[in-house]
Amino acid sequence: AKGKQTTSSTATSSQARSHRKRNHDELPQLDLVAAQLAQLGEIVVAISKLSRNELIVDDIYKEVMKTEGFEELVLDAFDYLMENEKQAKAFMAKNVNFRKAWTERF
Repeated sequence: AKGKQTTSSTATSSQARSHRKRNHDELPQLDLVAAQLAQLGEIVVAISKLSRNELIVDDIYKEVMKTEGFEELVLDAFDYLMENEKQAKAFMAKNVNFRKAWTERF
């Protein structure tokens, strides 16, 4: 019975040492993954900024503000368009009359 306990504890001890060594060996890889994730985050931020710039925020604001008689509603519509890129692009493609109709329905 004692021999089995010794073998069991030796096996457990070896497994623990092996586990510790593996963690130590993986640290550089984890650092590399963390650095790559940080870079990926920066890329996502840059792409988000590009997407927003493609909308040309100032142009959308000017066009939305041209709609007369709906000052408060127009600001809400502008905020909505800033949150919804497809809708903003569609709005910019419309002529003045269609933009006014869209704003009235908004």
